[in-house]
Amino acid sequence: MGVDEVSRGTFVKCGVPAEQLVNFETSVINRAVRKFMTPSVPITVRRVFDEDKTFVFMEVPFIEDEIVLVAKMNANAGVYPGRIYIRTTACESSELQDATELKQLLDRIIRHRINALLSR
Repeated sequence: MGVDEVSRGTFVKCGVPAEQLVNFETSVINRAVRKFMTPSVPITVRRVFDEDKTFVFMEVPFIEDEIVLVAKMNANAGVYPGRIYIRTTACESSELQDATELKQLLDRIIRHRINALLSR
């Protein structure tokens, strides 16, 4: 947070206003998103200072061997319970579209769990 896209692909550093920084505390962010997913995924928030401006980075961990499901509908975000979403190669969230995508997801989970068992 802290940049404006002034035209497609062109960003300007504006910083996050000081009075809004409280909204981006780690505990505030995690409480806000926890009710929408199961199991919950811990999000890390960090601040970076540059040119007298504050920027906020939220880090969502990569989940290798688990499926995180929508627990509560959020129409504004376009997510609904009972559906499985993935990150696309375009870095967008998208609902699984076909059996091939589901198979790839399950294969990745199985491979990770087998590797974990073999490395013990």
